[in-house]
Amino acid sequence: MNEEVKKTARNVLSPLVKVAIKLNISPNAVTLVGLGITLFASYLYAKGNFRVAGLILALAGLCDAIDGEVARKANRVSKFGAFFDSTVDRFEEFFVYGGILYYYSLVKVNALLSIITYIVLLGSIMTSYIRARAEGVGFSPTSGPMDRPGRYIYLVLFSIIAGSSVVFDIAMGFLLILVYLTVINRFKEFRDLINKEGNNG
Repeated sequence: MNEEVKKTARNVLSPLVKVAIKLNISPNAVTLVGLGITLFASYLYAKGNFRVAGLILALAGLCDAIDGEVARKANRVSKFGAFFDSTVDRFEEFFVYGGILYYYSLVKVNALLSIITYIVLLGSIMTSYIRARAEGVGFSPTSGPMDRPGRYIYLVLFSIIAGSSVVFDIAMGFLLILVYLTVINRFKEFRDLINKEGNNG
């Protein structure tokens, strides 16, 4: 996401961060609360209640947005906390898309949309994996239209706007395209960073 957008979001969420710190709530506890709310949203997706699921997922997003800020502002940043947060993020994505996949496979019974949802999930996980793997060798590719916050916001908005109508079905198709544009962009960015390092060397 654009750094100015992130800065604005931090300012908006600052009161919640201050409350969490005042109540001495640990960043990991905030992360776990977000996971619990996400599980409930996933259940609603599986039932086909997409609009309510989107609203609940937005609440989970608040937890996801403030846990890191709580850690930084309360001076409770740790390697385990960063690892725990990232790991829970992956579980949350699996749960959400798993709920949507359940709906399309067993409730609506639409093979094409089931396949699209599965491939979107795969691309979403690979987008994060590419960056993590690249960071393991000293690089951090971040390009592409659908980083995790972008996917989160996109899914919340279209869930609330469209419910479980055909509009949401179409939105999933566009999400598929955007996610894999991000995968391709990150591959290209990583390649360019490698080549640049080689030229500088």
